Amino acid sequence: MDTEQITKASLLKAQFGIFFKNPIARPDLLTRKVADEFSDYFDSAPINLPIPAEILEFPVAQLRSSNNKWQVNVSRVRADVIFTPDENQNYEDIKTNSEKIVEILLKLIDEATSQKVEVARVTNISNFFKTTESPIQELQKLYFKNENAKISELMIRFNEPIVESNLNCNNLIQFETGQTVNINEGKESAGILITRDFNTDPKKKDSLTKKEIEEFIKIATKHSHSPLLD
Repeated sequence: MDTEQITKASLLKAQFGIFFKNPIARPDLLTRKVADEFSDYFDSAPINLPIPAEILEFPVAQLRSSNNKWQVNVSRVRADVIFTPDENQNYEDIKTNSEKIVEILLKLIDEATSQKVEVARVTNISNFFKTTESPIQELQKLYFKNENAKISELMIRFNEPIVESNLNCNNLIQFETGQTVNINEGKESAGILITRDFNTDPKKKDSLTKKEIEEFIKIATKHSHSPLLD
């Protein structure tokens, strides 16, 4: 990664996920539906694992693309659509792909509904990396009174809850100093790892309607698709 070319945080991964209110009996049917309708994206063989029914969290059915950009994971209690963009891109650069992520997610919801499984929660997770020669100093300047404290590692995590369109959402933000590696060149770059986890309140017990999920996607897109350090 060329540190001289990067002035803003780049997007490492974009993800939307749903949590089921009751365990789903056939996760493989969800991935089958996606594989059939989005075969141009998921061109690798589907993976179905013989995981015992009592193991709820582990992905049972998976889809991937041969270029490793697209992935769908479905366990008995959750399903995720994950996109990994090229280096040095942001959400504006992958707008078309962002729309496809949502389209795939809604297809998963339709299939879950056909199995009489309700959606309890939805989440949008974005991972960014900002290259900087002094990651600790940059975070200290923003969040610490004492900028001269001797710190070798630093992680900051906080929640800024948002209520919009009658949806209670957690806006979780995490900054962590770290390293990224350019796979092609094998070079390490120091910087700040940024995680934005925007999700509906887990305390809410009612199921979400498809309309509420579509509204959540609009809210998440508006609030959480920026790394905040640009």
